[in-house]
Amino acid sequence: MNRILRLLLLVCCSIPALSLAHDSHLATLQIIRLGVDRWVFELKTPLYGLDQSLRAYLEERAGEPTELLVGSREYKERLVDYVKAEFDVTATGSTASHNAREVVAVHPTLGRGRLKLDEHQSTLVFEIQGMPEKVEQLAFRFAYMSHNDAQHHMVRLIDGVRSERYILNGSNDFAAVNRGFFLSVDARLRPGLQ
Repeated sequence: MNRILRLLLLVCCSIPALSLAHDSHLATLQIIRLGVDRWVFELKTPLYGLDQSLRAYLEERAGEPTELLVGSREYKERLVDYVKAEFDVTATGSTASHNAREVVAVHPTLGRGRLKLDEHQSTLVFEIQGMPEKVEQLAFRFAYMSHNDAQHHMVRLIDGVRSERYILNGSNDFAAVNRGFFLSVDARLRPGLQ
């Protein structure tokens, strides 16, 4: 029985379609609610796809190829600018306004962050600024690396121990809408949010 499991594991890991660990066409993006007013955006992807996307973005904006050394300070600054510029989220929710609740649609932005560049998996993490107090709907479009026809993003919305997942690709224009995920919250499931 143990031999069969080992053989099955070996076969699964050796077939490229089943082994996505090093797939430069797959990115994981997460929007995480850490507390009442604390939100984080995280992007994890192999550097190759992100680098190609950054260079295409810069060429499109500047009209000429940009020579950047991967890992240099200028490269990191341009990469951060790119991720922030392409962060396309609309949050509809309510906020307290002069003893009344007001429904608003806002476009949150990315604030301070950190990054770790690596060929296997680069990680970029940013604070999300400007989210309403109670998020009723979240519409998002993440066009990072969308110039690649085979690109797929796994987007996870995380609130405490709960999560919801979306697969974004060219067929859905790298966009989705979530309604109510961040509203239906049991405070006992989200330690530290009181």
